[in-house]
Amino acid sequence: MGAAHELILRDGLKSLDIKELAARSKMTRANIYLIFGSEPRSVIYESIIGEFLQRAQNSITTALITSPPNFNNVEKLASILRVTLHFFHENPQPGKVVLLWLDMSHSAYRPIRQIFKHIDHVVDQAIKKDEIIVGFSSVQIRQILFAVMYGLLRAFYLEEEQIGVRIKKEVMQTFVHRGVLQVLSGLCSAHTRAQIDEQINALPAS
Repeated sequence: MGAAHELILRDGLKSLDIKELAARSKMTRANIYLIFGSEPRSVIYESIIGEFLQRAQNSITTALITSPPNFNNVEKLASILRVTLHFFHENPQPGKVVLLWLDMSHSAYRPIRQIFKHIDHVVDQAIKKDEIIVGFSSVQIRQILFAVMYGLLRAFYLEEEQIGVRIKKEVMQTFVHRGVLQVLSGLCSAHTRAQIDEQINALPAS
């Protein structure tokens, strides 16, 4: 699977060379087909993405369940965003596959629907309690936050490889975290904005 990560990142899913994958894995092509069936590319992709997103969903669910009782909904949302970023940080190879070859229509992305349900519920509660005051729906707000996160993650986790600039992972995570929290802050009422701004100010200097 490690060899598959590297080849998919280099060549893309459709160009995944089964012969090279077998060679890197020190086995024959017949072994690859025996393990993954007649459509190994699809099965490998589903395994990489499905496992990554299922574990991400479990981490987010745990974060919500274990949130301090005094957390408001915006703080819970900030916690979800932080857990998501940390998950990408700790699982860079499958995370990069998700970022580079995103295909929401693929069956491997089923777990993300449950993740979005969690987020939409938290955002909806934040809107009802005037913690978020912009005139968008919960789905629109979730789309905004994840579009910003996706763009920043791609910029810092993928583009830096292409331009040849090496940035410490901790610095990248802080940049992305700060950017997403700043967008969230702009959606909030004055009281909850102050709480999010405290989190931004508490981030390490980059």
